[in-house]
This record gives sequence, structure tokens and C-alpha cells, in this order.
Amino acid sequence: MTMRICAVPWAVSCEQPGFFRSAIPSAEAFLPDTERPYFDCLVLDVRLGGMSGIELRQRLNEMGSNIPVIFNTAHADPVDQERAAQVGCPA
Repeated sequence: MTMRICAVPWAVSCEQPGFFRSAIPSAEAFLPDTERPYFDCLVLDVRLGGMSGIELRQRLNEMGSNIPVIFNTAHADPVDQERAAQVGCPA
């Protein structure tokens, strides 16, 4: 079985056997793509260049999506941890 992962931004990598990775450069590029394939998981950077990964998760929640999200960040910020927990992604 192959796990289908979408990474936003594209630099996040998961190149391992058993994983199919689709990379999208930004949250803004991900949202309007209504023909994107189904993903088993999203890997989102907390601090993206425009809309944050947390904001993307919130928008997906509003759209009724229950796709699991893994947040990736180089910044251990308690405020970001709290915001992530509020949108369903506890640290």
C-alpha cells in the first residue's frame, strides 16, 4: 500500500519506499486546485510565505476536510503550538 502525501511547501521531502509525494509550492496554490488527487496526509510548514500552514488547516476545516495534517517548523513558538492545537493539530 502506498501512502499519498502532499507537502506544502514543495521543499518538504518524504522520498521513501511506500510513499507517493506530491509537492505544492504554497497554501494559495493548494486551495484552488479542485482536481488534486486524494491525499492520505498533508505535511505543512507552519510559517509559509503567504497563508500559513495553520491558516490552510483552518480553511480546510471550514471546507469540511478531515485530512490528517503534520506541521513542520523550525520555530518552537508556544503561540504557534496553541494555534495548531486550536485547528486540530496538537503538538
